[in-house]
Amino acid sequence: MTNSYLFLIKNETPLVINYATGNYFKSLNYIPASSIIGALKARMINNWGEKKENVEIDVNVSDAYPANQEVLNSQRLNAPSLVTLYKEKEESEYYVDGLKDIIDTYEGKVKWGEKNIRLKKGPENWYYKNGKAYSISTKRIELNILKLDDYTKNPFTEKSDKEVIGYIAHVEALAPTVFAFSASGNINVIKEALQDGIYVGSFKTKGYGLVKLVDYKPLSENKESNSGYLVLDFYGNFDYDAYLKLMEKIKDCKIIYKNVSFEKRKRYDYGEWILDYVVRSGSVIVVKNCENLYTEIMNINNIQNGGRIVVNHPIHGL
Repeated sequence: MTNSYLFLIKNETPLVINYATGNYFKSLNYIPASSIIGALKARMINNWGEKKENVEIDVNVSDAYPANQEVLNSQRLNAPSLVTLYKEKEESEYYVDGLKDIIDTYEGKVKWGEKNIRLKKGPENWYYKNGKAYSISTKRIELNILKLDDYTKNPFTEKSDKEVIGYIAHVEALAPTVFAFSASGNINVIKEALQDGIYVGSFKTKGYGLVKLVDYKPLSENKESNSGYLVLDFYGNFDYDAYLKLMEKIKDCKIIYKNVSFEKRKRYDYGEWILDYVVRSGSVIVVKNCENLYTEIMNINNIQNGGRIVVNHPIHGL
């Protein structure tokens, strides 16, 4: 089985991940795996003069979401917007997970309706500590720059009465933020590139999107819970076709709980816009009586970039 690592990175300069409407550029709040892979390939092209179509990198990476040192210490990915997280009291600083109460009700340990659990979308980004989830916030920077031409990426200008006029664009960028992502394959390629620094996102020629390595550790996964359940958290942009393969694998298993939704995604991938469908991050499936499912899930994780399935995260308490 391929060993995976958890990387902690930080954008040293403002970050704008491709999202724009007219003169308004608002960054996404995460770094897609395609942006990381693209930056690694660009580095190889610049350093060794390789042609884009000839560049192959033996790495597999997940999407990168806002994180902190606690995330690295836990050595696990935390699915953004996890649907089973909620606040017992609105004024609480932390979130708890409702899945154990759902399972206890299913097993008859708790009577139906005995405990009221109000599941809403959990915190967008969070870290795990002492059995609880704490929200991770991000900051943004707003500024104005010359609008760039959609194709040449040069400043967009027009001539009027022999005068050159530049058009202003408003940018809402992510301030320096720590992110976490998982990776497998040739880890040295990633480590060396991040130690030097890579550029991701828009306005790279203006110095935006410089990302560097903070630290990394082996990724930890729980294979089984003491109760025999497998809890599958969907992290990031998990490919819909991969989801269908997963459902085929678990068709003979006992599905105890399923809260899964989908969304259409528009992404910029190696110079072209692509529309596809993904499983919404934070979706959850709980299964039982599944032989060899963990190995199958790891195989799915290791053949795609972007989304991941996190198995038996300790936040669930099972």
